[in-house]
Amino acid sequence: MQLNREIRIQQQKALDKVIAYLKERAEAEPILLERYPEILGPEAYPVMYKDGEYTGIVEEIQRIFGGKLKFNEAELRKIYSSRDLRLLNKTYLEGYHNWVLLNNFEDIFRGTFGKSMAIKEEYSKFTAQNKYSMDAKASNMNTTWRTSDEIWLDKEVNNVV
Repeated sequence: MQLNREIRIQQQKALDKVIAYLKERAEAEPILLERYPEILGPEAYPVMYKDGEYTGIVEEIQRIFGGKLKFNEAELRKIYSSRDLRLLNKTYLEGYHNWVLLNNFEDIFRGTFGKSMAIKEEYSKFTAQNKYSMDAKASNMNTTWRTSDEIWLDKEVNNVV
């Protein structure tokens, strides 16, 4: 399905931003590059899905970096509260935002699309299967033809998902 393919593309883009942050961090901490060249090496390009299967890269990053990736609350607060653009580390912020997205993908997905999207729970968090689909019956949108041309705003307002 096109929807699932697009979701996988967006997950890969999120992973790319996390990897960009980790590679930048590896420049400052060369031991990381020595230990994990398959993820942080200059020629490395970790992928979410390979040959139609999830690679396990998110869990691998969590295992290696302890899940926190050196994103700390004080550093984030300093960046967000400062008006000094010199303190803004775009790679750090994008890495953080995309790490949160990858680790909370389904909750964010549900919160954004509500009942209009269906998620097949039998699949794991990341899967190359068609896990997501449009669910028109679960939404409040009309699924049949109208029997009259009269439209009353107060009755139609509940048709918004």
